[in-house]
Amino acid sequence: MSSVVTEAAIEAAIEGDAMTDQDGILSLPAELRLEVFRYTLSSSAKDLRHLLMTCKAMRLTFQSNVEKVLSVVLDKLPTEVLAIGTAHFHATGATWKYDKNLEVAITQTQVAYLQHVRVFCSQFLGKQGTELSILRSSFTLPMIAHIQAFHIPIQRMAARLATAFVRGRKSGPKPSPTEAARVSKALWIIDLVRILFPKSPVTASQHGGTNILYHDYAFTHFWNCFAP
Repeated sequence: MSSVVTEAAIEAAIEGDAMTDQDGILSLPAELRLEVFRYTLSSSAKDLRHLLMTCKAMRLTFQSNVEKVLSVVLDKLPTEVLAIGTAHFHATGATWKYDKNLEVAITQTQVAYLQHVRVFCSQFLGKQGTELSILRSSFTLPMIAHIQAFHIPIQRMAARLATAFVRGRKSGPKPSPTEAARVSKALWIIDLVRILFPKSPVTASQHGGTNILYHDYAFTHFWNCFAP
């Protein structure tokens, strides 16, 4: 049997009462179920998660073919995006980072936080954040959902900002893919700063001063991870 399935057929199966009707998705051969997963994921990881929550049989099919399903996104995203996105995912879940509530005092010493940041950079920001730190087979649906959820709006913002930077107020050529990618990476990095450094043990004037004893060591080390 051919594994080719039309988008209309997939949409009909998803929108119908497929989880309880044996004429729906459950009646499809395994290879076509995978196409349903891949099609849904290409549009929204959130939709795929909802789909899997509705039926144990569908979850088992997905769990047996995770890499095949996730490849629809992994194959489309550049390695650089997957690399910085993986770092972003793990930064979001890091339990050691400063509490973002400004009223909560910083209890960690500078040395302790610096060590956390060093380990983080070593694990997830190799080669200025362009080196993928995990195998493709290690990606999970929550990771892909996280990366996809941030990549899409960042890509749109980068396109607009890159156009503004390149053209300024004058008409001119559109920004190249390389220029857009650089802006996109900058937006990822800025958001990593927001997550990992919601506050600092020193003031901005102290950090910018000449006395290095009052600098934010962890913050400096983080930025050095992206130095050429």
